[in-house]
Amino acid sequence: MKMKSDFLKKLKTWGVLALTAFVMTSVTACKDDKDDPTPPNPEPVAATYSISGTVYSSDATTALSGVTVELSGAKSASATSGNDGSYKFDLDTTTGSFTVKFSKEGYKSMSVPVTVTAITSGTINYSVNAAMAKGESTDPEPEKHYKTPTYSLSINITDADGKAIDAKDLKVAVKGGDVDITKNEASFELTNLKSGIYSIQASATGYDIASGKVLVNAVTEKVEGEGTFEVKTGATFTMKTASLTPAKAAYNISGKITNADGKAVTSTITLSCSDESFTTQTVNAAEFSAEKIDPKLVEAGATFFLTVKASGYTTYSWSFKLNKVAAGQTWNEVINVVLSKVVVIPDPDPTPDPTPDPTPDDDTTTTVTKPSTETSTEALKPENNAAVEKQEDVKDQTVIFTKPDGTTEEKKVDATVTTVKPNEKVELGTIEAKETSTESGTKEIVDEISFTAPAGKAAQIIIPKEDAAGQPVNQTLVVKRDADKETVINKEQKVENLVPETVTKEDLTDPETIVQVPTATVERIFTGEPSGTKFEGAPLTIESPVPTGVAATDNVELPMALLTSYDDGKTWEVAPADMGKATCKDGKMIVEVNHFSMFAPGFDMKIKKINSSTMKTEKKDTKTYSGKLFTKDSFDFTAEVEDGMIYTDENGATISYPGYTTDVMGQQLFSDLANAASTKEYLFKKLYDKIKSDNNKICPTSSAFAKVDKTFTVPVQRNTTIDYIQLTTNYIVKVYTIIVGDQEFSIGVKSVSSRTVNVVYKSEHGHGHGDDINAGGGIVDFE
Repeated sequence: MKMKSDFLKKLKTWGVLALTAFVMTSVTACKDDKDDPTPPNPEPVAATYSISGTVYSSDATTALSGVTVELSGAKSASATSGNDGSYKFDLDTTTGSFTVKFSKEGYKSMSVPVTVTAITSGTINYSVNAAMAKGESTDPEPEKHYKTPTYSLSINITDADGKAIDAKDLKVAVKGGDVDITKNEASFELTNLKSGIYSIQASATGYDIASGKVLVNAVTEKVEGEGTFEVKTGATFTMKTASLTPAKAAYNISGKITNADGKAVTSTITLSCSDESFTTQTVNAAEFSAEKIDPKLVEAGATFFLTVKASGYTTYSWSFKLNKVAAGQTWNEVINVVLSKVVVIPDPDPTPDPTPDPTPDDDTTTTVTKPSTETSTEALKPENNAAVEKQEDVKDQTVIFTKPDGTTEEKKVDATVTTVKPNEKVELGTIEAKETSTESGTKEIVDEISFTAPAGKAAQIIIPKEDAAGQPVNQTLVVKRDADKETVINKEQKVENLVPETVTKEDLTDPETIVQVPTATVERIFTGEPSGTKFEGAPLTIESPVPTGVAATDNVELPMALLTSYDDGKTWEVAPADMGKATCKDGKMIVEVNHFSMFAPGFDMKIKKINSSTMKTEKKDTKTYSGKLFTKDSFDFTAEVEDGMIYTDENGATISYPGYTTDVMGQQLFSDLANAASTKEYLFKKLYDKIKSDNNKICPTSSAFAKVDKTFTVPVQRNTTIDYIQLTTNYIVKVYTIIVGDQEFSIGVKSVSSRTVNVVYKSEHGHGHGDDINAGGGIVDFE
């Protein structure tokens, strides 16, 4: 009765009495109550799901029978509540969005949305309990509308006395999101911004440079109404008068805590650091400030952690590093947090989970409508192309052929040599495609292929007349795109398909064994023909729009890799420097090649399964069965276990990000890059796709494991007394790395590998079963 009493108290607290309806949803795990032992299954068992609950009258204590409960959405079903008010829907393996509707004559009908999220294994139940108010059923309430948040940032540049800087050459640079501007004002406001991190730098004659970052915090709380509501963020940067003997660099951390209405929220604010020499600071206030941070912490690359807790609001966490600045300069880290209220009663459009899946399934499709372009040597003759100076047959021309093993061979062959006039451009055709997505609709993608001689110097296209084996080849210049191979590389490759034969299946599941494989992500896969064709004096150029996701206005170069394959596109590696290069800048993706083979603009990547044997966790149960004498051969043991997979750093250690959507992950992981926020998100999505394809289309949603109850059937020795039961969980950690220019960016993914239940008897003899080499009796749940 205590649970019902607590429930009633909550109803009264929330003001939900007889004239209103309330629904409480929660996730619980089902326990198998069978006494008969079930042999362990050595194969993975698919996760199953259910929705159940109890229907009460509006006093929340009296069970209500005869209620029609209808399930719709990903699966449809109907049930009637029993004498105890209970009902249940078995969903089997179905996940997705559902609606549970309750109706009974003489009571007001009500509907509740439920989202069932996939887990890797086990049985999970979603509990939906309803308290129904008496009265005639009415038409459903009109659909609620919610305002769209807009973001603004106010910047104030002051001197040490708090007065606005009055300098004619004052420059305040702001970069972040789609903004890259410089103002000559001491106070100004930027509106219609995206949430994210903005870099600020202020400079003026007679003052030391003041710089820093400002967090424009995304709001997840829903605000009812039409139109928009503005979320304001402000930051003040103080400039110190320049000195001939500048002091040490100064580092400050500050911020304010507000709600979506812009009102201050008194909170418990904790600032800590990965370096133990920093004293953790905790205040109960609506703003905080930590000045004169020790520069040694910044030089050592220490990470700071901010946690904000307030009653009635979702806890907020943020981790960050301070940028190093020169002596005399000041770095300000401004973290203004907008807290979102905890949703108590579900509404027709519930607030999203605070750590949603970083991105929905990518439904972007690419259809290549013109997969190749051809230009014959006939079309390249001077009489047919005004940009061509001459065309001639040349004997003993040295060309380069690429062998299947990746090595190259120089060979002298007869060739057709086309000489292009200085500063003239030869158009070699286009490759065309259509890209369709829910975000950007349908757009035309055109790859323009050309060859341009530099100013003051002619350049040559050299097409061999025979291949490496001495067989004649067609004298037509061909460039082809293979979109099918692109999909396989980006969306379908797994580690086990890339490892050498010396790596066994057991190596891939053993926490102690280290396995590393090279991989890649590509934007295009091109093949140039005839093989051995080369370009002298200038490269062949393929110019395309920047890939979807890369900011077209990003004027910071995004260095790509020119990749090549020696096994028909299965594996890729960075091409030799003399083959060419690829990059993105100013809204264009530019690929330059100096000789033909299979090539692709993209990014070099690698996947490494690190040694995670020391990460195992052990839990002892000294109460449930301790001291009991068993006359059976087995018993059922239920324990709370970790399930699913989580994000970690490259060492498998816990990370703490303010969220795990692709935009936040991009900002966090690629903070060292000066590119626009959307470009960073594009890079993270490349990692995300690789993680998903390597893990059966499953990807982490946060840095914390889900907790579920799991039942183990444990063999025991008859007529023995148990001391305690120990549950050991082993993990696998894979690290996914993308290489951008000369920098590597990595994210770890940690998942449960196996669980072992070990029984320790009063005789101090442990007995268990498992896949651990030290296991004795018990059971292992093979994942």
